[in-house]
Amino acid sequence: MSIVPKITRLTKLPELLKHKQEAEERSKKDREQSKKQKREQPSFNMEDEASINSSKMLELKVDKPTSKPQNEKKAEAKGKGGRVDLQV
Repeated sequence: MSIVPKITRLTKLPELLKHKQEAEERSKKDREQSKKQKREQPSFNMEDEASINSSKMLELKVDKPTSKPQNEKKAEAKGKGGRVDLQV
């Protein structure tokens, strides 16, 4: 290989490195902007107004089932497990 092509390659080298650095800086700025936009963007859309129709709320109410008083439940439970041997 002659000296002339080697010299021209060496003179182009700083210019190529400069282009490479500029491309890296642009990509870094683009990544930072996309991260910033992602942080600023809300994760979900929230509506400003909320309306509740009271007639529909009355339709959704359910009667509470009647439950046994606590003392009756304890009386039933007394007979259960009375003869269990827990010795190890």
